[in-house]
Amino acid sequence: MGWNRALPLEVMNAVRHSSRVSVQPTVEPVSVAELKAHCRIDHGHEDAELASYITTARLMVEKDTRRALCTQTRVINLDFLPAYIAIDVQPVQSISSITYYDSLNLQQTLSSSVYESDLYAEPAIIRPANGQSWPTTYDRFSAVSVSVVCGYGAASAVPEDAKHAIRLIAAHWFENRESVITGTISKELDLTYSALVARLMWGNYG
Repeated sequence: MGWNRALPLEVMNAVRHSSRVSVQPTVEPVSVAELKAHCRIDHGHEDAELASYITTARLMVEKDTRRALCTQTRVINLDFLPAYIAIDVQPVQSISSITYYDSLNLQQTLSSSVYESDLYAEPAIIRPANGQSWPTTYDRFSAVSVSVVCGYGAASAVPEDAKHAIRLIAAHWFENRESVITGTISKELDLTYSALVARLMWGNYG
């Protein structure tokens, strides 16, 4: 019987966990200049507004695809260490650290020799290395914190599907400011947007 790709996600569902971005990306996948070219804008009077639309569109695409685009750092908090730690975003570049509160409620940093990872899997997974086991953690909320660097890297490395989805949404919000609430998309764009993000989605192993 082959490896069950859904298993790490099922194990993670058994532990209360959450994640947040601790270090935001320093660049966006789409530049203001690229969006201006897409919208045929030849002035700089609304550059700040365009930049805001790009960021909002990028956040929307990241949430809908469960992917990080440009490089950012995320922290996953867990109440205890499950058999597998499944990272809830793709792609993962590296694991910065795993910290935990030990049985005396003192924070410790887990040695990298204790665990192994497969960062190319979807989801990326972490588990005890051969012959190792997880330490006992204190019974408290968010006893474990996993810090990971994720994203494709530079804007040039972000898939074109994601960039095009961002351009479409940001341009739509800009061109329909009076009738569209930022954070939503019109029915006219829904099929196109859905098709683009569907190519990037992961984790549905039903």
